[in-house]
Amino acid sequence: MEYVGTHYAHKTDYVTFALDEYRGAEGQQMLLAHLHVHQWSPSSLKRIRHDWALFREAIPVPLFALPMLSTEDPAYPKWERFVTSMGWRPTNQQVLCLDGIERPLFTHTIGK
Repeated sequence: MEYVGTHYAHKTDYVTFALDEYRGAEGQQMLLAHLHVHQWSPSSLKRIRHDWALFREAIPVPLFALPMLSTEDPAYPKWERFVTSMGWRPTNQQVLCLDGIERPLFTHTIGK
């Protein structure tokens, strides 16, 4: 797969949603999602969940994501609880990242 570009879908003072687009030789597309939380509070979490639901209505294709941290990082369980509460599920596949760390691949699908 070849990197095509990054698309910023939603930017606010509390969160940024971005998608890295990749294309295969036969045109198949893969979108790698990035969710950067800038401001963490109960009210921002409520807005993030609302914005995410609207985003997924507009972008219903399967999305993929990798954690920014290693599974050995003490903060990983908290990250995993957050993303699974948003509907992300592990694929049981590991991806060797550019920094040499293997990380679990997660997917988010609609209606599955």
